[in-house]
This record gives sequence, structure tokens and C-alpha cells, in this order.
Amino acid sequence: MKKTSLLRNRLAISQRDFANYLGISQSLLAMSENSLRSLPLKASMKETQLEIEYLNMQKSKEQGSSWLALQPALDKQEKKFADEILYKIKHHELKAEILQRRLKELTNTQQLHKDWLHIIDKKLSGKTKESKLDQLWLEVQQAEVSGKLLQYSNTSQVKLQLEIDLLRATANVYRSCLQKLSRKNSL
Repeated sequence: MKKTSLLRNRLAISQRDFANYLGISQSLLAMSENSLRSLPLKASMKETQLEIEYLNMQKSKEQGSSWLALQPALDKQEKKFADEILYKIKHHELKAEILQRRLKELTNTQQLHKDWLHIIDKKLSGKTKESKLDQLWLEVQQAEVSGKLLQYSNTSQVKLQLEIDLLRATANVYRSCLQKLSRKNSL
């Protein structure tokens, strides 16, 4: 059972009402609770904020000895929650780093193909005498390299950069949630 369904059950909220609160469909919430899909970033942020508020509310309830008995369990739960957030931060940062390397490789490969295409164009321009067989080979190379350049288009680079930015932003959101949790625990 995922954290989402645990929180929902602790709050005694129906799946439909919780999905409405998160701004997603009930089916997406069900898939998330069954580990088939991830929650969208905005819904995940809302869920994290609700979890923090719930834990703080539980901490602030002064219920005598029953509260004292519950305190270690809540502290353990908060630590587990903080560990989960730290894991997500590291995961998103690592994934962003990997994508950043992939983007750099893509950019380098694209530049190599552009340089090779420039050489081919010079040879095909007629300034150098090439045999018919060499000219045919150059034309094939020109078509292949042009196709590869389309494959490594700027759109692919922009898409990768957006994915990197999204991962870093997500890591920052998790970092912010962790800081809020730390501040409330220190009060």
C-alpha cells in the first residue's frame, strides 16, 4: 500500500474525495495507490503538504499519556517520511544529471554530423574532382547524415532540457517540503 492510500485511510477520506482534493481523476489515484502510475507533480505537492500538516496536527494534539505513547510512532513516521523525501530528491537530481550528460552527448553528436555534412557539401559542390562512385557514396552519406541531423533536432534538445528543468524543480519542491518539516520539528 502506497503512502497516498495510507494518508487517505488515516484521514478517513474516500478515494473520490481525495482525488478531487488533489485535482486528479479517481482512476489516476487508484492507479497511483496500486503503484501503476505516479501522481502528477502538482498533486504530489498537495499530498506532501497535506501529509506535513497532518503530522503537525497529530504532534500538536495534547492528549495526555495517550499522546506520549503515540509520540515515538509519529516521530518514526516523520523520519520515514523525511527519508522518503530525501530519496526522491537524490533520485530526481541523479536523473537530471544523467539527462544533462545525454543532452551534452546529443549536442556533440549533432555538431559532428554538421561538420561531416559541411565536408560532404564541399566535396559535392564540384570544387574537387570525384569519381562517379565516390560522388554516389557522398550523396548517400549526405542523405544519411541529414536524416541523423533531423533525428538529433533542436526539438529533442529542448525536450531533454525541459525534462531536466522539471526534475530539478521537483527536487527543489521536495527540498522545500523537507525544510518545512525540519522547521516545524525544531519548534
